[in-house]
Amino acid sequence: MSLRPSTTLVALALLSSCSGGKPGESGSDSATPRGDCNPVDDGGCLLPFPSSFYLDADASTGTGYRVAFGPTSLPTDKFGVNMKPDNWNVKDGFSTLGPLYALLPGADVHSPGSLNFDTLANYMNADVTTIIVDADTGERIPHYIEREAFPTDATRAVLVIHPAVPLEHAHRYVVGIRNLLGTDGQPVAAPAGFAALRDSSSSSDPDVQRQVPEYESVVFPALTTAGFDRASLQLAWDFVTVSADNSLSVMKSVRDDALTQVPAGGPPYHITNMYDDNCQSGGTVGRTIEGTETVPFYLEQDAPGTFLNRPDGTADGPVVQNGTVDVPFTIVVPCSVLLDPRPSLLIQAGHGLFGDHTDVTGSPFADVAEQAHAVIFATSWRGMSHADYNAVTLMMASDPSDFTIIPDGLTQGHIEALLMARLMQGDLANDGALEQNGAKLVDPSVVDFYGVSLGSVLGGAQVAMSPTIQTSVMQISGMPFSLLLTRSADFQSFLALLGAKYDDPVDISLIVPLAQMLWDPTEAGGWAHYLADGSAEGGAADRRFLFQVGIGDDTVTSIAGEQYARSAGAGLLDTAPRDVFGVSPVADPTQGSGLLEWDYGFVENPTPAPAGLGDSDPHGRLPGETSAQAQVASFFNTGSLVSACDGTCDPD
Repeated sequence: MSLRPSTTLVALALLSSCSGGKPGESGSDSATPRGDCNPVDDGGCLLPFPSSFYLDADASTGTGYRVAFGPTSLPTDKFGVNMKPDNWNVKDGFSTLGPLYALLPGADVHSPGSLNFDTLANYMNADVTTIIVDADTGERIPHYIEREAFPTDATRAVLVIHPAVPLEHAHRYVVGIRNLLGTDGQPVAAPAGFAALRDSSSSSDPDVQRQVPEYESVVFPALTTAGFDRASLQLAWDFVTVSADNSLSVMKSVRDDALTQVPAGGPPYHITNMYDDNCQSGGTVGRTIEGTETVPFYLEQDAPGTFLNRPDGTADGPVVQNGTVDVPFTIVVPCSVLLDPRPSLLIQAGHGLFGDHTDVTGSPFADVAEQAHAVIFATSWRGMSHADYNAVTLMMASDPSDFTIIPDGLTQGHIEALLMARLMQGDLANDGALEQNGAKLVDPSVVDFYGVSLGSVLGGAQVAMSPTIQTSVMQISGMPFSLLLTRSADFQSFLALLGAKYDDPVDISLIVPLAQMLWDPTEAGGWAHYLADGSAEGGAADRRFLFQVGIGDDTVTSIAGEQYARSAGAGLLDTAPRDVFGVSPVADPTQGSGLLEWDYGFVENPTPAPAGLGDSDPHGRLPGETSAQAQVASFFNTGSLVSACDGTCDPD
């Protein structure tokens, strides 16, 4: 994986810098400022997205570019107010696993040769209608296309292209679309701006003309080499992915600063409450321990909806510690440990959407701890916890420009979780609260991770950056957020808020990939290349994962769970109910990473919207399955992946 600008990127950066600082500007009067909207796809200002049209040359970055959205480039609300670009213009490229967007009204995404999520394996076929090609290597990228489902005006429903594997950091990619048919059975027309570039026609728009050199030197040659005839193209463009350093450096620098400050035994702590339950009554929770840890603080305020502390006031200024903060935690000692006291496995839990650390006292966390004879503990995902719900809702309804309150909060939340793991392996392991009849209840040598739903999405980043965690379970798992959102029943209330604020469905759609650009450093998608081996970014190597997914999940789509498993190099356990592209079958048992899916009789929703399954949604059912919990406990105890089902996994 290349983490340095390629030869192609360097050459284009030099070309840009010699012609006014924007890609392709040598084809127009360099005295004419670039406009805020890309005329290549006239269906929306930002379309196609992402595009190198919005990159300025910048030799100081890892890619040689910097994102440069103009004041009116981003979505415009009903009052004519644009989202502010400041938080995006610090990036040196676009997400490595974000969706790609275009608007070709009337185009049928099921035209002959189109790739859907169940035909991913055909991406190398000669007749495919879409292609993503790495301009640096010539490699084709597996992907699928779909049409946005929520717009009531079909002419404003964008076409979405999802890469099925993480793109490389700091690479240039070229996208091509051809042979998509309309309702009349004929190919849909190309947008006028693109048609001028394709046909070498003159254009009165300087923002079309300035892109001619790039299209002629990079875009069209890459597609022609890949077998996409120029004359057949309905739309094509290129973009550059963010460098690993630019994407992850803030999260890593805050992590490193915190780990340097806190001793090996962990941060100071205070136990505020401890109580035992009657294990003879058949319960699972034997002892609950509540307390606080005092950790370095990097936000402006200890309150929801705040930003990282950057005293210089800029969007990319250095993050400076702002004192310390007391962070609540909960530890559960299950009855199995309390009744058989001995040094036991440590498991760190990651709760679901807008939950908190107290969720560890309930199912499935306490149940798995009971079966695994393990002590389980949690802090809250600051930024997306119960305490953050009102702030997130207000931000979505008022100004999505401030979306960074979520990843900024999560940056602090990850620090709190990392230091809690250190504390559990350090001073707390020797605390009398974690003793019974003179026996210590914690084996501090290893800490594992168990994330459920949101806990799996955020847990990927947590695990990837952790220097100690090597074994993880990601249950009802998925990544990245941009693949989950519109298919999630949980997103519908936020979609309604955006619909009340923005008139154009295209603007609402584009908020999703824009959000992904900011989410990357704090969720699994941004760390996809470092899941199995995080040593390059300060994490542990040789990790093992268990991914559990319910087919047809209406909250965290199983498509995203399969994406997660592919990215981590997992195998497909041989009792799986179906084949999964890019996840090769492995024998049961296996010592590596694995994916197992539960079949509830549902199929994937063919449109990016929730299917309305309600109580039947596998999302709420799978974590409570006896077979699922037994497999999780076995994996934590033995490191071996064994299907706990008698044949194909289905409801117990």
